[in-house]
Amino acid sequence: MRHPARLPRDPAGSGFPKVLQLAAFTAGVADTLMTVYLPLHLHRDLHEKHLFVIGLMIALPQLGVLAASNLWGAAGDRWRRLKPLVLIGLAGYAAMMVALALSRESSRALAVAFLGALFYSAYKPGALAYVTLREPERKGHALGWLMRMQSLGWFLGNLACGALLVRYGPGGMALSLYMTAGVALVALVMIAIGMPEIGRHEFEARLSGGPAPGFLEDLAQIYRTPALFWLAVVWFLCTAGRWLFYNFLPILLTDFFRGPVTWVSAASAWSAFGGILLFGMAGGWVDRWGPGVVLRAAVAAYLVYFAINVVLTYLYGRGPSPVYGLLVAALFVIPIYPAFVVAGNAWVASVLHRSQRSGGLGAIGGVEAAGAMGGALLGGVLGDRMGLRVAPAASTALALAATVVAFAALRLPGSGTQGRQPGTRANLPGVE
Repeated sequence: MRHPARLPRDPAGSGFPKVLQLAAFTAGVADTLMTVYLPLHLHRDLHEKHLFVIGLMIALPQLGVLAASNLWGAAGDRWRRLKPLVLIGLAGYAAMMVALALSRESSRALAVAFLGALFYSAYKPGALAYVTLREPERKGHALGWLMRMQSLGWFLGNLACGALLVRYGPGGMALSLYMTAGVALVALVMIAIGMPEIGRHEFEARLSGGPAPGFLEDLAQIYRTPALFWLAVVWFLCTAGRWLFYNFLPILLTDFFRGPVTWVSAASAWSAFGGILLFGMAGGWVDRWGPGVVLRAAVAAYLVYFAINVVLTYLYGRGPSPVYGLLVAALFVIPIYPAFVVAGNAWVASVLHRSQRSGGLGAIGGVEAAGAMGGALLGGVLGDRMGLRVAPAASTALALAATVVAFAALRLPGSGTQGRQPGTRANLPGVE
């Protein structure tokens, strides 16, 4: 078996260029604004009262990611180049941030978010495939380092945006968006100049014909893989449960629990700080115990987390006290996501041949987008009809379904028949 040629290692030991860490940081800041503060901005500053419409601020961008991420990932495999995907993604982030800062109506902001997602969705499959090809023997370690930098973006983005909102109100949101666009442009230039491309020989030639059939063949092979199919089911259910709750958590804290915006920024920032600490550790756990064990533990932890929030929300309804709101905010700090995302991405990297890896990670990105979209819309519908207090209970039900599937159907890569080719209907051995 041919092994990838070693590119120069980063002195920090991460196994990939520092400029890619800057791209991950930028993605973290942008995602923070999109998922935490823009829904709150629509509700408080643009005076949007319908929770379903606020849910669209998550759902529409995720629809764009769902439509585009599979194709971007498959394009990276077909082009045998990953650097263009990272550049396209950063350009998408920068343009979208500027356009959102200029939006003064909910409908315009939603349209901009959807169109921007069609382009920034190129970043994730390109970056994730790049680092797993750079570190084929330590996929968990490489993914952990990349996601740690993204968590740093979440952490600092939360602190900065929260402070600007408290000080400047709606103007603080616009300033946050412009600053993020500037960081994305700096990262784009530095990536273009300083990041080496993965060699074309790393992508083994396997398909012939035009691009469109190649895309379809890539995706068909990926979704026919049982080990990846069951991961996709778990990923969808768990992501839907997370976003059903998380999308409306800022409004839940400020409207239902009557807390200040600082509760939102503090909870989100310290959750991201936990991710900075845990992403590196999660990579080590995956490399030591395998992605299946870590993934099941993370899914079960989500179930317990949502169930506790059900109890706290119920107790607040019986006797309002700020203690319950503070506990909900404090629980959000618990960093479950690092173990979940590193284990899931390492699972994909282990199951699929390196010639399919960018497409596989793009496919899982599409599943995550579908889960976020479904969870946000379901949360909006339930919130408009029954109130926000129903969100933790609905998330608990989805997490319970994900836990059942994870323990009953998910099988570790390598537990099936040995020697099959990538994309066949078997639980595949880990391949490079």
